[in-house]
Amino acid sequence: MINLSPIAIIPARIGSRRVKFKNIVNFRKKPLISWTIEAAIKSRIFHKIFISTDSDIIKSKLTKYKKKISFLNRPKKFSGSKTKSETLIKYLILKNELQKKY
Repeated sequence: MINLSPIAIIPARIGSRRVKFKNIVNFRKKPLISWTIEAAIKSRIFHKIFISTDSDIIKSKLTKYKKKISFLNRPKKFSGSKTKSETLIKYLILKNELQKKY
């Protein structure tokens, strides 16, 4: 049976051309990506929250959310600065068969 509740897929790559490690740079005492994750959790809209990352560093910074989020591996071919979010999300949905679950 397919769950019709919405899911969130938050792309979080480690590379950035302008700000090194921007997703884990602290902003107001917590990593920048934490603000996005906390907003998704607080919204109570999403049945499941996925973080798509190419970095073990990002995963290690998010251990406090481990009960509320899941990780999807982001392949290097979808980790470049020119990769569109839509392309990545479509790949993740098909690769992880999310369309069969949600």
